[in-house]
Amino acid sequence: TTPLACSTVRGIEDSTNLRGRAGELQALRRLLHAARRSSGGAVVIEGDAGLGKTSLLEAVVGDAEGMRVLRGR
Repeated sequence: TTPLACSTVRGIEDSTNLRGRAGELQALRRLLHAARRSSGGAVVIEGDAGLGKTSLLEAVVGDAEGMRVLRGR
């Protein structure tokens, strides 16, 4: 696996809700890009309360225009 280069993530330094999540955000955007190329797939984001799961998901869902995004709680 190629290590994630966090320096290319757009706007991550401006969001206090996503501070320290550049790697996760970039990984999700890579998966989104792969899905656009018809690779499909699913992602599960889980963890303890207050870790920023919702903020992380919302940051990526904004890039998913024209795609079906399913969310569950």
